[in-house]
Amino acid sequence: MKITNSIKLAFMGVFLMLSPHALAYTIDDGGVSVDVGVADTIIASTTLASSGEATETAWVESALGFSVSFTDKIEDTFSWSLATGETDVFAHLLTSDPQYFLVKIGTGNSGDDTHYLFDNADSLSYAVFDLGALGIDPDTATFNFSAISHIAEFAAVVPEATTLTLLGLGLFGLGFVSRRK
Repeated sequence: MKITNSIKLAFMGVFLMLSPHALAYTIDDGGVSVDVGVADTIIASTTLASSGEATETAWVESALGFSVSFTDKIEDTFSWSLATGETDVFAHLLTSDPQYFLVKIGTGNSGDDTHYLFDNADSLSYAVFDLGALGIDPDTATFNFSAISHIAEFAAVVPEATTLTLLGLGLFGLGFVSRRK
């Protein structure tokens, strides 16, 4: 049975309509529209007694299940921009294009948690988050961006080439010894 091009196009159209579309957000930067990507995915949240680098890194590693390196911390200036046409999606320019970032919000401003870990999924240059994903209603919350303590940036630790070379040589040696027997 031969399927005509019309039927193929109809199936493709239905498939495209039913498939989820990622919504890329933009911000206005001095009259220029800047694409900041999609909202980053929240991985975990908690309240930490201390917000030192070691404490935060340990918590991020426990949430992710692997080692990360601390790459930067933005503490002084927060220039969050509301996404064009949105009421609760904000973006912030990051300094090191991290794979993960942590936003620390002042105690009591967002409910129970103060630390929010995100997977920086799309545009690595921007932290983009939806307050609704944090359970914060911008119309009723006492949340404001001056209550953000800092943004910490993290990258996954990649094994050094030397480590991988030694592992490969060890496996080669085991294979060689087992062949001789």
